[in-house]
Amino acid sequence: MSARHDDHLELACRHIVEGEIRVTRQLLVITRLQEQGHDTAEAETLLAQFEQGFVLMREHLRILQAEDDAR
Repeated sequence: MSARHDDHLELACRHIVEGEIRVTRQLLVITRLQEQGHDTAEAETLLAQFEQGFVLMREHLRILQAEDDAR
């Protein structure tokens, strides 16, 4: 396994963690907005975008792990 591949794998893992944090924070924002009686449409749209990005990040990690397993 190359150092470059290791770097990509590490970066992908870090992106997963950051994505989880981003989604969790946005869920908290939506909850707070709802509790205060505010419209949450834009916050929910942003959450959906975060979640779509998170799916892509997880797929990227899966591909890197499959490459790792093939070596």
